[in-house]
Amino acid sequence: MKKRLVGFLLLVLIGFLVYFGYEKLFGKKGCCETSGVNGNTELCIINTTTDSVIVYLTLGADTNYVTNVNGIYGITESGLQGYFILSPSDTVSYQSPCNKGFNGNLAFGTAPNNCPDTTLYPNGMNIFEFALNNNFNGIPNAQETIDISCVSGVNCKIGCNFSQNNWNAGDTLGFPSIENSYLYDNVGRIGVFPFGCDSCTVIKAPPICPNHKKFSQTQKKNICNVQRNATLKGGKLYVIYGGVLNGEICK
Repeated sequence: MKKRLVGFLLLVLIGFLVYFGYEKLFGKKGCCETSGVNGNTELCIINTTTDSVIVYLTLGADTNYVTNVNGIYGITESGLQGYFILSPSDTVSYQSPCNKGFNGNLAFGTAPNNCPDTTLYPNGMNIFEFALNNNFNGIPNAQETIDISCVSGVNCKIGCNFSQNNWNAGDTLGFPSIENSYLYDNVGRIGVFPFGCDSCTVIKAPPICPNHKKFSQTQKKNICNVQRNATLKGGKLYVIYGGVLNGEICK
């Protein structure tokens, strides 16, 4: 009888743990309660075109961040940079491990290059930049940040949609996405550094390449970086590849 009672009480305890969760009962925070779900921001990449595209991932070498591309988005190389092929209408996703930040950039069509071959990329190239899941670093008000950098030109359309609408560009709030346009059509676009505007509202020392073209006008407000407090991490960012942009308008 006593053994049966102990067994029954053990089953009841297990049931409470499952129903209420270990964290709620004991105040412990385990960020990997469920496989593949750890509360970190997830970075998804979507190809909305009818053509495959090569995508390069380049990571930062910072402490407490992911520093090996191997296995991310199916990349087989090791080190800070690798690439994969994103098929038409395909989507891939990655969520950095517990207590690991994820920062770097994504380039479409070629590896990131301030001065790419002008015969292939007459208007230079743009990249998507990100720093995610960095609330571990002890810095007060640490921020997750994203942007589309057209400082070195534009070779494709890149957008980013948010599953959580708690991002800001300074005092600019309430936008659900960001997206770049042609080489001279990015002024006023939230989350975009226009051509040559390496400090957003100021042109300081951008790369000057052979057959250099006139730089764009700067942003009037500091809207190039999109951010949120890193304690608000979570949800999904959908980076959208929208195809090649060879034209240029509104010089």
